[in-house]
Amino acid sequence: MLKLTPAADAKAFVPTSVLLQRLHDEAPPDRFTLDWVMRSLHRRGFGLILLLLALVAIAPGVSIVAGLLLMFPAFQMIAGRPAPVFPRRIAVRPLPTRHLAALVITPIPLSNVVPAFVIALISLAYLEEDGILLSIALLAGIAVLAVALMAVLETIRGAEWIYGLW
Repeated sequence: MLKLTPAADAKAFVPTSVLLQRLHDEAPPDRFTLDWVMRSLHRRGFGLILLLLALVAIAPGVSIVAGLLLMFPAFQMIAGRPAPVFPRRIAVRPLPTRHLAALVITPIPLSNVVPAFVIALISLAYLEEDGILLSIALLAGIAVLAVALMAVLETIRGAEWIYGLW
């Protein structure tokens, strides 16, 4: 377990690179579990999980699975959990992340790249506790959601127009 306590983490900011180096140095030599990593990272585990899943979601073909998995940490953040919790058998700010994760799973080719990239930005800002990057990422997320909403509304309008021709 890392020697960094949650109380000490709240007082002084420790860069993510230092935290990951400590994690690497203190890893058990034989094997480690996802549970050990999450307990070691405390609340910053959300950022790491969201970042990894967002990077996976950028790749075509696996975006549906990654998008569904992105919703789990997002719902846990909304519920106010201090750190991500996963089922014992397994050895991504919450509200925009949940909606962006829903956009990642759309079956339209390459429509997953921009929402996944925005989720990656949000998770980086969360990891580094960078308010400016978080503000920029949330604005980008709102813009992506607005464009998606307009696309849906225009699709509905087009379908109504086509239906009116018959």
